[in-house]
Amino acid sequence: MDNTKVSKTEHIVFLRAIATIAVVLYHSKPSVENGLVTHNLISLLFNWCVPIFFMISGALFFDPQKHVDFKYMINKTLNVLKIIFFWGFIYNFISIVIIEKNISFDIFKSSILMILKADTTYGYQFWYLYSLIGIYLLIPLFKPWFDKHLKNDDIISNECIRMLIIWFLLSTVLTFVCIFKYVISVLRESKTSSYPSIVKSEYISQYGIL
Repeated sequence: MDNTKVSKTEHIVFLRAIATIAVVLYHSKPSVENGLVTHNLISLLFNWCVPIFFMISGALFFDPQKHVDFKYMINKTLNVLKIIFFWGFIYNFISIVIIEKNISFDIFKSSILMILKADTTYGYQFWYLYSLIGIYLLIPLFKPWFDKHLKNDDIISNECIRMLIIWFLLSTVLTFVCIFKYVISVLRESKTSSYPSIVKSEYISQYGIL
């Protein structure tokens, strides 16, 4: 095997290992009530962990030497859907049964409907799998474009760089717009002088970070 390939594989394995450790540390943070400063500090330090996994997927699927088409990605998507339906149903069903202290057909139906609506109230970690489905379905659309503009293994063309910059700016701007609108809505709803603490608690409960 060529040294470049070995090097790339080693880098991905290393990133995956570091990101896995960061995910564990990120989820070890205390609740807001038990330590706001520690909660925010851990969120700030390890909030990058999940995006690393998305980047690894991109690096593997956008490899010019890897053949990726809709059929291949549909099969990958179906595998993810199987996990969501199996474990998502278990999470939803057991959680509702514990809350309602009852077992009925309505609970069975609600558990399935929550999966179809991508409602992660009882299994919040499934948001990652739903996001992964969207990425899997988009990859075949972008793959031909990347293959065309990647000049070789390690040099990215100007077209790719421009597209990535535009993508980054759009996602950043949209994120800040959403955050700004949310904070403004909280400020308008709160009619007390302690609105900074209200914004903090509402924002943390909504997004998990400050």
